[in-house]
Amino acid sequence: MTTIEGGMISTNSKKIDRLAKMKRGHGLLRDSQDDNFIKENIKKKKDLNNDFIFYTEGFNLRSTELSAVIGINQLKRLNNNIKIRNQNHKLFLSHLRGDIFFKNFNLKGSSNYGLHLILKKKSPILFKKILKVLDKNFIEYRLGSLGNQIRQPYLKRYKKNAYLKSLKNTEHMHFYSVYIGNHQALDKEKIIGLCNNLNKI
Repeated sequence: MTTIEGGMISTNSKKIDRLAKMKRGHGLLRDSQDDNFIKENIKKKKDLNNDFIFYTEGFNLRSTELSAVIGINQLKRLNNNIKIRNQNHKLFLSHLRGDIFFKNFNLKGSSNYGLHLILKKKSPILFKKILKVLDKNFIEYRLGSLGNQIRQPYLKRYKKNAYLKSLKNTEHMHFYSVYIGNHQALDKEKIIGLCNNLNKI
């Protein structure tokens, strides 16, 4: 789904629901919409204005009417779109070579927006060949399936070599994986054709 900007969180956790509502509204306690939780925390903060207790760090992420209309209308097609995406994902995996690519995904409850290519073994040469196939076919992709976030500048203070070494799977994904978009309008024959080209590497 897309709403141009913004989106939706779905949860069966009262705690996450409460936190998400506060986060979207500057972190204000009143935006938790949980009367008992509000009363409990107001008692603890007697030196603050009850309407302006910032319980958590927050943002101003309320959806616009236009974004909401786009999102609500897509909900009507969501179940069918998820079904098609899952079919795409299974088709994609069924046509990839199991000796080159990791295929053992747990797809229960999946509605994946990406088709992942993960090398089973470390091979910079083989990985470059994969990218060449994608580039040649004008297929956009994202390296590392977002990669190891510990390597990003905003988490620089946490970057310790010993910690990176302990994240073996994450590190492998960082250097030897890529994903391409999975959309309900993808042509099935093109998915199979791409797999055939990838299998030749």
